[in-house]
Amino acid sequence: MRKMAVDLQVSHHSMQNVVNTKLGMYSFKRKKVHHLTDQVKQKRMSRCKGLLERHGNHGLETILFSDEKIFTIHEVTNSQNDRIITATRSSIPEKYRYVSRIQNLNL
Repeated sequence: MRKMAVDLQVSHHSMQNVVNTKLGMYSFKRKKVHHLTDQVKQKRMSRCKGLLERHGNHGLETILFSDEKIFTIHEVTNSQNDRIITATRSSIPEKYRYVSRIQNLNL
């Protein structure tokens, strides 16, 4: 909204007031969700079964999980700036509503 206000040479507050009260629209952030395909779900299930087979129910307290990633791919998004202005969240097309996150290419 700030960018629109600068383009129209009005204050940010005036622009926000017009959009919210006069037009009945609001600013929505894009939601970050995991990119879960059927292939990813199957891979997760097989890895979980493998962990249970290797360590059983009693050996899980000795496993060290690291949050280091080998390679990441993320759509560049800034939740402060990437907003969608519309009357309701349901009127946003599905492909613009969410930003999917992918951990690595080795699925």
